[in-house]
Amino acid sequence: MRRSIVAVTFVLAALAASAPSASAVTVGAPLNLPANTDRSCSVAFVVLPPPSCTFFSNDMGGAWTSQTPPGRWVISQARVRTGPSVGPMVFTVLRALRSKSGTQGIACCSSVAESQVFTPQPNAINTVTVNLPAVNTVELVDNEQIEVVDYLGITLLNTTSSAPVHLPTSANDPAATAMGSAFIPGLRLGQTMPGGALPNAIVLVNGEYQPAGSGPTPPTPIAGVDPLAVAQRVALLRRGTAARLAAVLNGPGVLRAGSPARARVARAAGPVQVRVAAKRKGKRRKLVANSRVRVRAAGEAKITVRLNRWGRKLLAKRGRLRLPVRVAFTPTGGETVTQTRKVTFKKRPAKRKKRAKR
Repeated sequence: MRRSIVAVTFVLAALAASAPSASAVTVGAPLNLPANTDRSCSVAFVVLPPPSCTFFSNDMGGAWTSQTPPGRWVISQARVRTGPSVGPMVFTVLRALRSKSGTQGIACCSSVAESQVFTPQPNAINTVTVNLPAVNTVELVDNEQIEVVDYLGITLLNTTSSAPVHLPTSANDPAATAMGSAFIPGLRLGQTMPGGALPNAIVLVNGEYQPAGSGPTPPTPIAGVDPLAVAQRVALLRRGTAARLAAVLNGPGVLRAGSPARARVARAAGPVQVRVAAKRKGKRRKLVANSRVRVRAAGEAKITVRLNRWGRKLLAKRGRLRLPVRVAFTPTGGETVTQTRKVTFKKRPAKRKKRAKR
């Protein structure tokens, strides 16, 4: 733990006096090196595999840093170079505090922002559109000047992923001068925890930093929320042949809905067979039409699924259909996630027209 804290202090002291940049900059590790470990969070030399972990790193020789440049910024894109295995993860902005007088030492670190949850491609450089504030400023706290400095890191949400970390393979390897910090379990939004050392390791993460207030601000994701959460409530429409589902999304993207259920609809009698199955020409037909909605901001979105003519025919015959409806969300710059809900379509009687009074 002590080595990790010293590493952060060194970078603070070396870069705190730098002049702020007036344009976009790339901050973080170079991604020209492979992630060469198949270990997950246990790469941090713990005895038992932890459930999650957070990593960031800096080059002690000053070649690169994950520290935010002086000023106020917005991270518009973040990148991670993955290894052979992948799982859900988020980009994390970690904050360190240090007294300029040097009397209070350094406090590291707390999670002050995190991206949407995403699952990257293995053995690749993955770019994700984000909207993460990051600062490197001095604030007056109780009449004392405190340096507030943010770092860009990555949080693995389970042990499915191999760590996006490059370890040295020779004495001249660039990782020989790198120092990483590890937080176990991983730091989620609002949490604070001292970090442990991850020596001679490059955490393969970097990001595009835009000066705060310059250019259009990308939509803000709901931090800490899974990309897709479909509510259990369903509203039936149009005499029971359509249903409206509500989904909570953590950012903009495309929302789709449909059903894999197919049924025999030509049988005049006997039980109706409805099950998920591959289509057999002339025997089983799809019952629900596909629908699509473009979502422009985080929050609740609604999508309507409708029975097609085969589904309406079957509903008219049986009066009630309970079908699996698959909802898929593709966030902007992210991977598609899906959830399935059972929806019951019920035949509703037609409204009787009121007779005109004579």
